[in-house]
Amino acid sequence: MKVDIEQRGSLTRQQLGKKVDAVLELLRENPDPRRAERLEILARSLLTYSPVTYVFSPDKEQISEWIGEFLDFIEQRRDEAAVRIGSYGREGRCFLLTNTQDAVHLLDSVQAFLKREGYRFFVVAHPILAIRRNRGKVVEFSEIEEGGSPRESFILMELDKGIA
Repeated sequence: MKVDIEQRGSLTRQQLGKKVDAVLELLRENPDPRRAERLEILARSLLTYSPVTYVFSPDKEQISEWIGEFLDFIEQRRDEAAVRIGSYGREGRCFLLTNTQDAVHLLDSVQAFLKREGYRFFVVAHPILAIRRNRGKVVEFSEIEEGGSPRESFILMELDKGIA
């Protein structure tokens, strides 16, 4: 069997870079400077590690909308852990969101549970963020630094549509 691999990597990287820049520019337009900064931090974390199809397929407005909803989810957490399953965006994608203090094997545990329950899923991203809270309210939101704020895990998975 002969396999041909077409070399288009540089064009793809260029397109991806333009899309990411367009999304970040849109997020920076938020009238609240603190929220705009948090949106950009979350966007960079998600867009860096998400599969290319999650960046290429939706338009910049859709990606920006998702990131805003994901940030709202993180900021609204008041308990030790938050979990939400819901439809997001015009395409009605079914996402599972989790946010909690980071822990060893957290992603593995969530995946094992979903498999055991018979759910079909795809891990989109699992960024670890530096988030400091005061009585549940986010007071600091940044990228991970050595010895910085407490680490929180944000897990984003896509589930089969019939689950939500």
